[in-house]
Amino acid sequence: MSRRTVTVSGTGWASAVPDVVRVSLQVGHDSSDVATALDGAAESTAAVISALRSAGVDASDVRTETVSVNQRWDNQGNGPIGFTASQRLGVTVREVDGAGRVLTAAATAAGNALLVDSLTLEVSDPEPALREARDGAFADARSKAEQYAGLARVRLGDVVEIGEGGAMHSPVPVTARRAKADAAMTVPMPVEGASQGFTASVTVTWRLVDAD
Repeated sequence: MSRRTVTVSGTGWASAVPDVVRVSLQVGHDSSDVATALDGAAESTAAVISALRSAGVDASDVRTETVSVNQRWDNQGNGPIGFTASQRLGVTVREVDGAGRVLTAAATAAGNALLVDSLTLEVSDPEPALREARDGAFADARSKAEQYAGLARVRLGDVVEIGEGGAMHSPVPVTARRAKADAAMTVPMPVEGASQGFTASVTVTWRLVDAD
């Protein structure tokens, strides 16, 4: 005779406040020839990096992601009119409250050559929240199993099998815009970090035993 079991799935949820901001910056320069375009992009990029350092960003938190040169065409597509050289930087800001100050510093250094490609808020250590979500998932599964066991007039025995359905969280992307370095760019761009959600799911099988 086969052993009696019950298998149920549970889901848990937890939240945490982001403490890190990941920013992708692009610095570009247009020119009629490749060499001048590259020189201009390099000069603007160096100014941005210097501004980032002055704004408190550590050197290890700034990295070059891509360097590219693209040909530019006139609006009618009749022919090439020059080249655009660009360099993309990945920047990690360790304080959410400081992200606006960092963006303003970069914009002031590069002017209209700067493009903010993306800005994402993250939790640097998600494990505590994921553990809380897993705890909730198991408790949810056990609660369901106990209900089914009660309906069948039996009780739960030992756990036979545990299968994790996955634990995940989603960093919060923030819509960015092209930054303009002018007299009005003296107030840091506000960056607010709402709580992020973490979810976990689990499937658990219990042995069923006779009720006392």
